[in-house]
Amino acid sequence: MNNKDITLVNFLLPRAKQTYVSSGCFSLIASLESHNFKVDFRDCQLMRKEKYNLKDISAFFKNSSEIIGISCFSNVLPFVIKIAQEIKKDSPQKIIILGGIGPTLGAKAILDNFSCID
Repeated sequence: MNNKDITLVNFLLPRAKQTYVSSGCFSLIASLESHNFKVDFRDCQLMRKEKYNLKDISAFFKNSSEIIGISCFSNVLPFVIKIAQEIKKDSPQKIIILGGIGPTLGAKAILDNFSCID
């Protein structure tokens, strides 16, 4: 069980041994923590696997908070939605929020078509 109020995830898969973290994640963490929320921050880039599959990524979300925020670009958005569906299958009470440039541009369509996103 996670004793944090929210789990925030930077969902970028590593490329060429370079790691990138959006300043948006850090801004959000700083704001939440300044209001006494406890944040569990995770970065998919730190998994460092040769190949990624749904099972590995789903395990990355194990023991997450009841509220999960995922930041991503559009290139991984379909995969993130599939992950959200898997999380909701196992834990339908969890709240999943997407952020970042990928989901922001299509927010209404995502909310209208994918019940796994809150």
